[in-house]
Amino acid sequence: MAALLEVEGVNVVYEPNRGQRIWSVRDVDLSLKQGEFVGLVGESGCGKSTLGFALTRMLRPPGRLENGTIRFDGVDISTLNGEKLRHMRRNGFAIVLQSGMNALNPVRNVEHHFGDILKAHAHGGEHYSGGAVKRRGAELLGKVGLDAAVLSSFPHELSGGMRQRVSIALVLALEPRLIVFDEPTTALDVIVQKAVMQTIKDLQRENGFTAILISHDLGT
Repeated sequence: MAALLEVEGVNVVYEPNRGQRIWSVRDVDLSLKQGEFVGLVGESGCGKSTLGFALTRMLRPPGRLENGTIRFDGVDISTLNGEKLRHMRRNGFAIVLQSGMNALNPVRNVEHHFGDILKAHAHGGEHYSGGAVKRRGAELLGKVGLDAAVLSSFPHELSGGMRQRVSIALVLALEPRLIVFDEPTTALDVIVQKAVMQTIKDLQRENGFTAILISHDLGT
């Protein structure tokens, strides 16, 4: 089976000030097949999240992909920008950020979050009315064990575990074949951590996506 993700010689540098260069990721090679579930573990600050952002093309200044190739399904996405990159995200690759509160817009309810994603990544003649967004959002929330009533909630009205499940459901909206989970259990208590991890494992078995789980916690 051909690799879904092939990474060769990836380097990421941060340039916070003129003339200053901080190497966060050096010469990373990685090969993952469809359906694999792998863990990336290391101490805080060692570059795990930076690598996750690089692999999903979510790096922002002052971080920069210095060189290397990132081939997803045979396409080198390290050189893509704009519309071509946006198009690749649908049925492609996504990242679940480590803090549900920070990842969600505090002034928009959950239904609006689903609407933003579905409309931004619509293909061809697809059209998402309010009713269509609500139906799709309820379906995706059900996949992560949340009730459709959550659609009308704002992030601050949800617990940490619920916010993280909403973040996962939002990622599932694009039906990705690769998902990077960046510290998905950060700031959650032990019982909720276990429940979130079980949800991730169940979804991966059900949908068959490739998963990279980033954590500083070897037990996780």
